[in-house]
Amino acid sequence: MAVDGKARSKAFVKYLQAEYDRLDVNPQSLIAKAVGLSQEDIAWAKSQDKRFPKEGELDGQGDAARHLALGYISQKSKTPKLALKTANMREYLEIDNVGRPMDIFNNNLGSTIKADSYEEAEKIIDALIKNNKAKYLTLEKSNKARGYNEQ
Repeated sequence: MAVDGKARSKAFVKYLQAEYDRLDVNPQSLIAKAVGLSQEDIAWAKSQDKRFPKEGELDGQGDAARHLALGYISQKSKTPKLALKTANMREYLEIDNVGRPMDIFNNNLGSTIKADSYEEAEKIIDALIKNNKAKYLTLEKSNKARGYNEQ
């Protein structure tokens, strides 16, 4: 039985599309892979704000927790110095003069966390936030700094 050339081409195109869709080709993921950060570590770091009130997601405690966690996982990578530099350089991709200094400070502070597990790191992150060692803004200060409350 002969195989139809068109059917074979369509199947191949479908296969290629499925392979492409399976790949994670966004620039941040590619850079994370290049510096040795695992997807599991990145997902954990990104989830840290969920442990704090929603209003702290931007500039607040949740944001600080994410950046502390990012600093922590940078030290777990195969190239810790490069991973931390990359995390800090990411802050220059957006024009955010309010958040950038805090985010870089918290990335660097997080890179000093010595923990053997996510749970242990979370306890240290919580203590850094509670004891005002991490930098963050209250919702009111964030809104004022960003001009959200101006009428």
